[in-house]
Amino acid sequence: MRLKRFLNEENSIKKGLAIDEPEVGNEYDEEEIASKKEILQIAIGKQTEILSKMKKSNASDDQLEAARAIMADLKDKQEKWDNPEKETKSQGPNPEPAMGGEEPPPDEEEPPPDEEEEEDPEDEEK
Repeated sequence: MRLKRFLNEENSIKKGLAIDEPEVGNEYDEEEIASKKEILQIAIGKQTEILSKMKKSNASDDQLEAARAIMADLKDKQEKWDNPEKETKSQGPNPEPAMGGEEPPPDEEEPPPDEEEEEDPEDEEK
């Protein structure tokens, strides 16, 4: 009985993690959205139980961190499926990538060439 319950918990979490996020340009019907949200809700509930048990059994920090990461993934997917219209709407042309932690390039332009340095073609002939 315990093994069966454990496998059901693991399967529901795996099903939740296997759900893709809404894709831009796709349309989803209400039944499909409701089904995905239900799977995610069950997976979040099971993961909450697992986290609670891990805390009570003094699990290692690495195990707790991994369990919290799974929970964060599930909640992120749930949030996106709560409002799939927002997620599937095109954001327009690709935005400029954010420069995370890098210094912006200098705004220096190349100085215009000096007129004195340019040779006059008429002077070359002389």
